[in-house]
Amino acid sequence: MNTFTNKKNQIAHSSESLANILDLVNAELAQLEIFLLEYLSTDNIILNQITEYVLKSGGKRLRPAMCYLFCKLFNNGKIDGNNFKLGAALELIHIATLLHDDVIDEADFRRGIDTINKQWGNKTAILTGDFFLSQALKLLNSIQNNEVQNIFINVVEEVCSGEIQQNFSKFKNISINEYIEKSKRKTALLFVAGTKSTAILSNINKKQIQIAENYAINTGMAFQIVDDILNITASAEATGKPNDLDLLNGILTAPVIYALDYYKKQNDNTLLALIDNKFQNKNDINTAINLILQTDGITKSKELAKSYIQQTCSELKLMQDNVYKYNLINLANFIIDRSF
Repeated sequence: MNTFTNKKNQIAHSSESLANILDLVNAELAQLEIFLLEYLSTDNIILNQITEYVLKSGGKRLRPAMCYLFCKLFNNGKIDGNNFKLGAALELIHIATLLHDDVIDEADFRRGIDTINKQWGNKTAILTGDFFLSQALKLLNSIQNNEVQNIFINVVEEVCSGEIQQNFSKFKNISINEYIEKSKRKTALLFVAGTKSTAILSNINKKQIQIAENYAINTGMAFQIVDDILNITASAEATGKPNDLDLLNGILTAPVIYALDYYKKQNDNTLLALIDNKFQNKNDINTAINLILQTDGITKSKELAKSYIQQTCSELKLMQDNVYKYNLINLANFIIDRSF
């Protein structure tokens, strides 16, 4: 049985590891790690120490991996220099948002180790994030494609808008539609920037560009929803970050919104009162989590995430049959079933 048939038969097997799913771009991802370390190197010893700490702290590298898989899908298994730089710029922007998020959320650890703000302070963390962003912009400028540059400019604007929207809706009982719009801005559109730009650089037709864009926004939305589920259900050891930080900061996610709706129908305001009182202590947080777990909030959130994945996999099947398409389908299914 050839490799293509093997991959086709592996679709939707949630037990398949991320490493196996990304095996077709492992060489590029390994090259990316080397490139980023060299590219970010400066004559500032302290900055080099910090950037190396950030890059070696791990990460799934899902965004560049998705770019590279689409690039190989569109270009007969090849990745040129511009598409490689595109994936690198995308990851740098993503890392910059994480560094800023950790300051905003006052997070002490991520991926199981101390955050930059915990190690070097908030000012250094913010400036490091700005440095990563500046280097991403340099890479995008070197690609010399105005359409791609405009996509990233607009997406960075939307990410900032989504974060501000989230900041001013803390401890407010938002609707599921408001949650979806916020999640689209702060998470999904960054996925879109990479895949749509890859499609544009590959000179493919508008229908294929739209499929790539839809894949990115749907998997990005599912990724955020699953993240929010894990924030309620998983341990900090499993996710590598505090498991109740969103709730503590008053960020109401899909499981919480669905739980509030459930209790509203029961004329029970216990969970709502805890949120309105902004969780006075750790016991309030634990009580709130237990209340959420007693509802259909987690199940409905999973169903919402699955609906995005089902839609994008259905569209992707319209693309030409090759091993890269089936790895992208497997990647979408991994996002739903992941535990970290």
